Amino acid sequence: MGVWAASQVLPKLQMQHYPISTCTAINGTPFPIDDSRGIPVQVFRATLNTLSEKRLINSDYGCAVQGDIKPFSC
Repeated sequence: MGVWAASQVLPKLQMQHYPISTCTAINGTPFPIDDSRGIPVQVFRATLNTLSEKRLINSDYGCAVQGDIKPFSC
Protein backbone atom coordinates (compact mmCIF):
# COMPACT_ATOMS: atom_id res chain seq x y z
CA MET A 1 0.00 0.00 0.00
CA GLY A 2 3.05 2.25 0.21
CA VAL A 3 3.19 3.07 -3.49
CA TRP A 4 -0.51 3.92 -3.51
CA ALA A 5 -0.13 6.07 -0.37
CA ALA A 6 2.82 7.90 -1.91
CA SER A 7 0.82 8.57 -5.07
CA GLN A 8 -1.83 10.23 -2.91
CA VAL A 9 0.46 12.24 -0.64
CA LEU A 10 3.48 13.27 -2.72
CA PRO A 11 1.67 15.48 -5.27
CA LYS A 12 0.11 17.46 -2.40
CA LEU A 13 3.49 17.84 -0.69
CA GLN A 14 5.09 19.02 -3.93
CA MET A 15 2.34 21.62 -4.34
CA GLN A 16 3.32 22.90 -0.90
CA HIS A 17 6.94 23.15 -2.11
CA TYR A 18 8.11 20.26 0.06
CA PRO A 19 11.69 19.50 -1.09
CA ILE A 20 11.19 16.12 -2.80
CA SER A 21 13.31 15.71 -5.93
CA THR A 22 13.06 11.95 -6.61
CA CYS A 23 11.17 8.90 -5.38
CA THR A 24 11.89 5.24 -6.05
CA ALA A 25 9.54 2.33 -5.42
CA ILE A 26 10.42 -1.33 -5.75
CA ASN A 27 7.74 -4.01 -6.13
CA GLY A 28 4.77 -1.73 -5.63
CA THR A 29 1.72 -0.57 -7.52
CA PRO A 30 -0.54 2.48 -7.42
CA PHE A 31 -3.42 -0.03 -7.80
CA PRO A 32 -3.20 -1.99 -4.53
CA ILE A 33 -6.49 -3.89 -4.84
CA ASP A 34 -7.07 -4.55 -8.52
CA ASP A 35 -7.65 -7.81 -10.38
CA SER A 36 -5.28 -6.99 -13.21
CA ARG A 37 -2.72 -4.57 -11.76
CA GLY A 38 -2.46 -5.35 -8.05
CA ILE A 39 -3.70 -7.79 -5.42
CA PRO A 40 -6.76 -9.63 -6.79
CA VAL A 41 -9.96 -8.58 -4.99
CA GLN A 42 -10.78 -12.17 -3.98
CA VAL A 43 -7.32 -12.67 -2.42
CA PHE A 44 -7.57 -9.37 -0.52
CA ARG A 45 -11.04 -10.21 0.84
CA ALA A 46 -9.95 -13.73 1.84
CA THR A 47 -6.98 -12.23 3.69
CA LEU A 48 -9.22 -9.78 5.55
CA ASN A 49 -11.72 -12.51 6.41
CA THR A 50 -9.06 -14.70 8.03
CA LEU A 51 -6.81 -12.04 9.55
CA SER A 52 -6.58 -12.01 13.33
CA GLU A 53 -4.11 -11.14 16.06
CA LYS A 54 -3.58 -14.85 16.74
CA ARG A 55 -2.72 -15.53 13.08
CA LEU A 56 -0.24 -12.64 13.09
CA ILE A 57 1.43 -13.89 16.25
CA ASN A 58 1.71 -17.43 14.84
CA SER A 59 3.04 -16.30 11.46
CA ASP A 60 6.33 -14.97 10.16
CA TYR A 61 4.80 -11.48 9.83
CA GLY A 62 7.24 -9.00 11.33
CA CYS A 63 8.34 -9.61 14.91
CA ALA A 64 4.97 -9.96 16.62
CA VAL A 65 5.04 -10.83 20.28
CA GLN A 66 1.83 -12.04 21.88
CA GLY A 67 -0.26 -9.04 22.94
CA ASP A 68 2.12 -6.53 21.36
CA ILE A 69 2.03 -6.65 17.56
CA LYS A 70 4.78 -4.54 16.05
CA PRO A 71 5.21 -5.59 12.43
CA PHE A 72 8.51 -4.78 10.78
CA SER A 73 10.11 -3.40 13.96
CA CYS A 74 12.77 -6.10 14.32
